[in-house]
Amino acid sequence: MRRRLRRWRSGAMVGVLALSAAVAVLPLLVILGTLVAKGAGSINPDFFIRLPVPPGESGGGVAHAIVGTLLMVGTACLMGLPVGIGAGIFAAEWPGTRLAVATRFIADVLNGTPSIVVGVVAWTWIVATQGHVSGFAGSVALAERFIALGAYFTFGGAVTLTHDYDEAVRRVPPERLMTETDAPFVSPVSIRGRRNEPANVVDIARQIAHLKGMAPEELAEHVWKNSTILRR
Repeated sequence: MRRRLRRWRSGAMVGVLALSAAVAVLPLLVILGTLVAKGAGSINPDFFIRLPVPPGESGGGVAHAIVGTLLMVGTACLMGLPVGIGAGIFAAEWPGTRLAVATRFIADVLNGTPSIVVGVVAWTWIVATQGHVSGFAGSVALAERFIALGAYFTFGGAVTLTHDYDEAVRRVPPERLMTETDAPFVSPVSIRGRRNEPANVVDIARQIAHLKGMAPEELAEHVWKNSTILRR
């Protein structure tokens, strides 16, 4: 009798576990199905080789994201692979040395380090040291934090395509503001669909000046002074 009761309880709990897993996974399956149903028709060669279009227009692609990912991953590989391969060979050839033991210990620690911690370290070494936030796309709260640290902000062609950056642009003081184009990608709305060029920074500056409520000439003077200070 007790064995049957235990089996019944075990089967009931397995059923509850399966039902809970199904309830948890169902929303994800619904989202995945919706994405496939509505987005499968947009997958074509142009999707991978074209740049994004302004919000509200159909078409466009993710070429800029692919290129950016390749650049970041490629740079990371150039920096990390030689060190990793060299450390692995050393630890395999001379396993009993103190340096090999320390190398394996450091590798184990790094494997268990959360990515957010790695991001904080990279931010400390690069952003905080350079004092330059390129192509800023963060929240206003994050922008104010950077401002408090004395960072400079650059905005590119995206400010002409969407209003998502408007408040961040308004919050950044002119003394901390710079411009860029992200060429050859993220063309301003005035030349959307064509290759971006450094000369198009004029259109970006006009939009930033409009959001700041100042004349483009005044903004240009601030940008010139800021770039001179930053590049010293």
